[in-house]
Amino acid sequence: MKKKVETIYFNGTAYRRYPNAKHGTARDYFTSHISDWKKKNRTSLHRDIWVYHNGEIPEGFQIHHTDGNPLNNDISNLECLSKDAHLSRHAEMLGMSVKEYRKHIRKKVDAWNKTPEAKKVKSKQAKGIWKHRQPTEMTCAFCKKVFKKHSTRSLKNPYCSQNCTKKAGFFCGTYALTASCVVCKKEFKHMKCKPKKTCSKKCQSLEHKIFIQKLKESGEYSEILAKRSANRKRKKSLKLS
Repeated sequence: MKKKVETIYFNGTAYRRYPNAKHGTARDYFTSHISDWKKKNRTSLHRDIWVYHNGEIPEGFQIHHTDGNPLNNDISNLECLSKDAHLSRHAEMLGMSVKEYRKHIRKKVDAWNKTPEAKKVKSKQAKGIWKHRQPTEMTCAFCKKVFKKHSTRSLKNPYCSQNCTKKAGFFCGTYALTASCVVCKKEFKHMKCKPKKTCSKKCQSLEHKIFIQKLKESGEYSEILAKRSANRKRKKSLKLS
């Protein structure tokens, strides 16, 4: 089924509206048809009419339809307002306070975000952004390896991998703690997220043997073995049943 389209020409540019569209902007407003993934390159008819008659729109200002009809794009029906004033005007038209109107909009947006159509639209937008995003070339602050980053959020992290981030933090003391080995009493460093009692595997093995010896001397070791065997028998019986 073909989409219903309404077209208006203004100043040599075609503006289209889709009356049966589910999205409110496409349904209520005429926009210039530019086949580009970047939305900022698209312009609205009512904004272009205002610019044609009154010049550039100041930054942070919006064009309001005074009669509330977005299809009436006559210059006498258009008004340039700040964002707050524009929001307040729409709230007054519905007999709401600005706070109530914000909640009203938020409910509509949340309801639309849960629909399958919203997921498709967002997925398409995200793919377009990643497709046209240019990677930034960086040099790792730890291993000096040249690498590329696509995400703008991660540009603050000057390391090429999580491994380099941990190592750098370990050596500069950000993620490291100094402790004394319980076996050989030697001082060593360990990660904050992975606390250790021993400085090496050899000391770890000795510490384990000492711990087992103490359990045997106190008589708790036999009790632990008895509990383990009982648990194993119980699990086997449950599997068989």
